[in-house]
Amino acid sequence: MLFNLGYQSVILLIIFLQLVLFSILLFVRGRDSKANIWLGVFILLSAFYITPWMLGHAGWYAHDGYREFLFFMPFHQLFLFGPVIYFFTKRLTKSITHLSSKDVLHFIPAGLYMIYALVVFIYDVFLVDEFYFYADGQDKDLDLWYQIAGLISMLTYSVVCLRLYAGYKRHIFETVSYADSLIANWLRNFLIVFIAILLFRTIFIVIFPELGDWGMKWWFYVLFGLLAAYLAIAGYANSLRLSTLSFLKQPELTEVSAPRVENTSSLNQEGVDEILKKIHRLFKNHSNFKDPELSLSQLAQSINTNTSILSKAINSGSQMNFNDFVNSFRVEAVKESLKKGEHKTTTLVGIAMDCGFNSKSTFIRSFKKQTGMTPTEYVKSIS
Repeated sequence: MLFNLGYQSVILLIIFLQLVLFSILLFVRGRDSKANIWLGVFILLSAFYITPWMLGHAGWYAHDGYREFLFFMPFHQLFLFGPVIYFFTKRLTKSITHLSSKDVLHFIPAGLYMIYALVVFIYDVFLVDEFYFYADGQDKDLDLWYQIAGLISMLTYSVVCLRLYAGYKRHIFETVSYADSLIANWLRNFLIVFIAILLFRTIFIVIFPELGDWGMKWWFYVLFGLLAAYLAIAGYANSLRLSTLSFLKQPELTEVSAPRVENTSSLNQEGVDEILKKIHRLFKNHSNFKDPELSLSQLAQSINTNTSILSKAINSGSQMNFNDFVNSFRVEAVKESLKKGEHKTTTLVGIAMDCGFNSKSTFIRSFKKQTGMTPTEYVKSIS
């Protein structure tokens, strides 16, 4: 099979193969998390996206048969990128467990475009046996209307996903004491990088509204491929990280809004103070805060209230979310241990783990947030 091994085709080929490889790896990891499957589909769509330019620079557009293949194969599935990212985000944030009949509506635009591509293929190849739709010699995937509509779709879904991420982040900081271990900062970075790609693509459409200079557009597809490769590698690494944290329970997004047994609007300052006293008494007598998996619902059960009342009391009484509130007790416990000189017989991380922290990074970040110093600086200040 003809494949011109010029530097332009080879560079895209290397990127293409890497994307396909990581999509397969993510599909394999799909048995651990369905989010990996959605990410694998996104990476595979990215590989298809750069395929026409890879094969074009390999000389396929210059030969009959190959050219027809490129024309009629809808490599650019622009209406699929958005829904795939959307359901990847919902899976990663645990806000969806399975697709419903309404969710299928998100795939209607992509389905209609596939039907359009099929009609074009059948009409040109089987009915008129000539390039009727392709009389202008341009791939329909590159039509301006489709590129613009695809960009609008992808940007819209990306913004929606950023809002989902923001809501998820707020939620877990309000419901568990190990939020730093669960929060998917990589998801935020993923969405920002993808939006950057789309904005860059918008600039290219403005500069080259038509097919334009084939060589100039090659740089865009190289950049897109490299950024997609970064997302593939980072996404796979993140899936490995999350698998090591499988012992930590991810809260459902419905936890805070569970059925209420009390009216939160009736919670006055006296009620807030009473709940905080109960928490302080419980923590002093039983050191519940040292449980690295302590959640809002567990603490609510311990003081005989519900999550809504407890969350409001902590927020208004301490001006902190649940995660920071519990970590403040852990930091104080670490400080007490340091004052006793326990760091002379064990490590700082060991002390932090005994006090309820589950990672070194979370410990250092929380300690500095509360004291304004790193643990090492604090040790020097009390020596």
